[in-house]
Amino acid sequence: GTSRVSSVGGGSTRNAARVLNLPIMVKSYPAFLALFAAAASTVSASGQTRYAALKLFQDVGAPGDDSATSISRLVGFVNKHEANPLFTQDVDWEPRLDNAYPNTIFDAATNTYQVFYGNCISSPGLGAPDCSEQTLHYANSTDGLVWEKPDLGLFDLADKDWVRDDLKVYGTHNNIIMQDGGVGVYDDVEQTGPEDECRYKAFGEGQFKGTTDDNADGGSQTNGISCSADGLNWVDGQTLSFPDPQRYDTHNNVYYHTELDQYLYTTRAGFDDAPGRCVGQALGTDGEFSKYDVDFDGFGTVESGANDAQIYAQLPFPFLDMYLAYSMVYDAESDDGLVHTLLSYSFDGVSGWDFVENLYGTDFIPLGPGLGLDVHDPSNAFDSHVIFASTGQAPAGPMLDEDGLARVYYMGGNGPHSGTRNTSFGLATLPSVDRFAGVGGTGTIKSTITVLVTGPTLTVTADSLAYGDAATLKGAAVTVATDNIVGLMVTDATPLSLRSTNATDAPVTFAGVADFSDYVGKEVSIVVELVDALVYSVGFV
Repeated sequence: GTSRVSSVGGGSTRNAARVLNLPIMVKSYPAFLALFAAAASTVSASGQTRYAALKLFQDVGAPGDDSATSISRLVGFVNKHEANPLFTQDVDWEPRLDNAYPNTIFDAATNTYQVFYGNCISSPGLGAPDCSEQTLHYANSTDGLVWEKPDLGLFDLADKDWVRDDLKVYGTHNNIIMQDGGVGVYDDVEQTGPEDECRYKAFGEGQFKGTTDDNADGGSQTNGISCSADGLNWVDGQTLSFPDPQRYDTHNNVYYHTELDQYLYTTRAGFDDAPGRCVGQALGTDGEFSKYDVDFDGFGTVESGANDAQIYAQLPFPFLDMYLAYSMVYDAESDDGLVHTLLSYSFDGVSGWDFVENLYGTDFIPLGPGLGLDVHDPSNAFDSHVIFASTGQAPAGPMLDEDGLARVYYMGGNGPHSGTRNTSFGLATLPSVDRFAGVGGTGTIKSTITVLVTGPTLTVTADSLAYGDAATLKGAAVTVATDNIVGLMVTDATPLSLRSTNATDAPVTFAGVADFSDYVGKEVSIVVELVDALVYSVGFV
């Protein structure tokens, strides 16, 4: 089979370049972007409009594709936070967080963070396999780095027949919300408001209050949806009965698709038949969060892999003028039991899903070092074998911190998927909101769609792909222009030197102080010439 590009010992060779903080080398020319791009999600608070290079240059293929020559689709460079792991399995009632399926939420009104995550409470010992009984847990933070597991008083371990006897002594003194299985939690504050009784929405297997026997042996649960005003107390559990081969044993996810004005449900479609685990989606029909408002007949597979690389879960989110998704891929036929987090993309968020690179391409969040080491070996990184990305996107796009860094939380495991492993909570960041993925390499490409000019100044965001000593770089620079507008062509553009820094919304200037003032409200086309560079977005301000 095809070997994966990224290595367990620290990611791909391409990922190593970011550590060097090398300058970028790009050369560019104007832009063809479609005007799905006028969507509000492409415009920042400062008025900066950004158009995703993935959508702009749709003819560019994945690495190794016949359609990709020296330029291909590439994932961006993440940096793992120095404070990792942010928290571990540090309480007795969390013996094995397993995949954990984390759901991270930032509340802008209170400037606080929350994470909802799963636990295999039936595990007989720290990290030991057994996930027959699962629970949903809660932690919070004021900065997203230092986390607390509060004593919620919601879940009584003492009166559960299916809880290990040694854990019953803790009674209600724990951070458990309910018994669950793969529950995705979504803060729908943009649609409902902060005080709404259905501000928080859940999708998955949950022991939602008032709908099940709270002490049922084996967990009589609702397979569907539920509402909560605070994310802790859940009501109105409703069963969602999808057609076969849907299954709930995954990270189920729901969010409001603002372009379609419908809730989008992502779950598992298949398991036993080739190619094993796949991803299925269904849309709502009338914009309501209800079992009566799901297009069950329209449920179908939207992303699949191979028998040796199965799609475990998919978490879609808006990205500039298109959509991305974290796709967790399980090496199902390997004794190492690795789970990788890849990036997938779609232009509308519901169809045409494909990998940014390919099924065996670069991990978006590289696995840490430790392949073959015991889980207790100090040289074994907490995320050496398994990475499950967290939800954590606002309706308008990825979560940002106060410095403008895009935050990607995740759960990392230090042993094989089906073997003994401990799981911890981690954080990876990108330098800006548009650096998740783009197109890169060396050569010239022309956009396949047109772009609306929204301001007088053309901008570009890009990183270097050059390796080695920065002194050997061959002319790090970017030039962006139109291909047919007099005064705004490549010969008129001033090259942007990038030998000492990468470009983030960097302005492109032209001879004679020419700009796009006369073209605001009109569409233009762009050409980009790349030299060992990765372009994420172009835009206007």
